[in-house]
Amino acid sequence: MKKIKYPVVYVTVNKSFSTLIEHFQEEKIETSKIFIIDAISPGKQRAGNAVFVGSPKALTNISITTTSTLKKLKTAKILIFDSISTLLVYNKFPVVKDFIAFITKEMKELKVTFVMTCIKEMTDKKTIAELTAFVDDIIEV
Repeated sequence: MKKIKYPVVYVTVNKSFSTLIEHFQEEKIETSKIFIIDAISPGKQRAGNAVFVGSPKALTNISITTTSTLKKLKTAKILIFDSISTLLVYNKFPVVKDFIAFITKEMKELKVTFVMTCIKEMTDKKTIAELTAFVDDIIEV
């Protein structure tokens, strides 16, 4: 993130906007180029470089907000989604799978690099295997 020179859209269903900004600042990451879609903090409002959609269950709102944000930030080239594992805590797998299929298609059409995180220890092998159908590459950290 420190090397990225253009805007990034970061969807979080894992950590709140304020927690992420605090972490990025501690790591000396320039936050002015990061637009956060917060789906974990309660309420639906807007603040600076953030939109709050209120719930990890609001997949339609997350999708609409993500796509419209990327279209407005025409220079944004990366979407980071943190995390699929957490999304699976709030939603059934078939719903998450459909969501990932849709958002992946949208990102390809917008020519945006889509990075999804998934905690291997929280997600069963079958689920991971099915979700890998939507990605070009897997990086294990």
